[in-house]
Amino acid sequence: MSSLSHAVECIPFVGSDAPASGIGVKQLAAHFIALLADARRRAALRRARRELLKWPDYLLKDMGLSRSEIAWVVEHGRFGHASRK
Repeated sequence: MSSLSHAVECIPFVGSDAPASGIGVKQLAAHFIALLADARRRAALRRARRELLKWPDYLLKDMGLSRSEIAWVVEHGRFGHASRK
């Protein structure tokens, strides 16, 4: 077996008082991956917001946006129901 998932059953949670408490390696990996995905999502939203803020007002107006709406539209989608999460 080439996977290390069988080698380590659990890693003790730092700061825990109970000796039997632990977080599984798979749970730890899943949590780390979720944190990375969230960081990537937030970085992409920042890039999109910065890019739209560079656009001139007449182009934003053509799309039906004002500068004050950019943050909302980037975060939530055009009509407030973006297909995320």
